[in-house]
Amino acid sequence: MSNNKYSRQYFRTTQLAILLACCILSPGIASHAGEGIVDTTPADIAKIPLFDKRKDGPLITKIKTLELQTNAGPITLSLNPSIAPISATYMYRLFSCGAFTGTPIHRYDPNFVIQINNAWEKAPGQPALPNDLRLKLRRLPLEVSSQKANELSHHKYVLSLAHYDGGPDSAVGSFSILVGGAPHLDHQYTVFGKIVENATTLKTLAKIENDWAPNKYRVTGTNTQ
Repeated sequence: MSNNKYSRQYFRTTQLAILLACCILSPGIASHAGEGIVDTTPADIAKIPLFDKRKDGPLITKIKTLELQTNAGPITLSLNPSIAPISATYMYRLFSCGAFTGTPIHRYDPNFVIQINNAWEKAPGQPALPNDLRLKLRRLPLEVSSQKANELSHHKYVLSLAHYDGGPDSAVGSFSILVGGAPHLDHQYTVFGKIVENATTLKTLAKIENDWAPNKYRVTGTNTQ
């Protein structure tokens, strides 16, 4: 499968959700991208400030383990700054402040990915992301220097950041749990951690995979350590 084909498939659902959300957001949440507040169009994504280590640091230096609560059960995540320091730091901060609460698990492709939407894209009936958390949104640079030639980086159970078609530095927080190897994603997308393969996490993933339906599953909270 070519990278272009993958990109179109990987983000078609995200882009559709973005366009739909644009129709329902209140006028008070229009684009103020310079302040980190986003409208929900790809053009405005590009206006979100790029993560600046001087202003948005310090970066985490140790692996962070957290439990993502979902209505299918808990999923334990391990964020690794040694492979993607900016992405691991940013995602840990979004998780820590509860930004993903109410965000849908909006895509499942068998033997490929379970994908969680951006933090501001909420499941039907869930509260909008507060403006103080919108101010924390940043674009992330592609971090692939740790992905070695001839070594599979996008293997089963890693965490990979989504970004917009043609925009490697356009990741804002949507991410996938790989449920199969995907070597064609290597060097194209940032790997920032993995799941912890405990019995509870594997049971949750199996429930999502075996009982999948659109808009059925969502994040309900986060416990960080």
